[in-house]
Order: sequence, then structure tokens, then C-alpha cells
Amino acid sequence: MQNREIARLLSETADLMEIAAQDGFRIRSYRNAAAALESYPEQVSLLASDPKKLTEIPGVGKSMAAHIEEILK
Repeated sequence: MQNREIARLLSETADLMEIAAQDGFRIRSYRNAAAALESYPEQVSLLASDPKKLTEIPGVGKSMAAHIEEILK
């Protein structure tokens, strides 16, 4: 799966969370992660085997790394 596809899914999730009036902090987290992944030079799907490497991406914390891993499964 390409970075752009993962970023699109995270962005769509943020949109759905916004419609459902969920926590603004979580919505921003998804949007920030989507933006970071879209412009990230390395293929994120290759990093998914090591969650620590995912958290080294700016805007991706432990929780978001777990979400990305789930998307890739």
C-alpha cells in the first residue's frame, strides 16, 4: 500500500470523526499524520514491521502507529 493511500484513509477517518463531533485533538492527530505520511520519502508499508520506526515519523505517535499497522494488515 502506498503512502498516499494510507494518508487518504487517515484523512477520511478524520472527516468521519469530525462529522460525528468527536474530540478535536484526535481529529488533528489524524490530519497531521496523513499530511506527514503523504510527504514522507520512505515507503511506510516497509517500516510497519517495526513500530518504533513508525513513531520516528513526525506527527505519528504510538497510538497512530498502531492504527497504521492495522490499516496495512
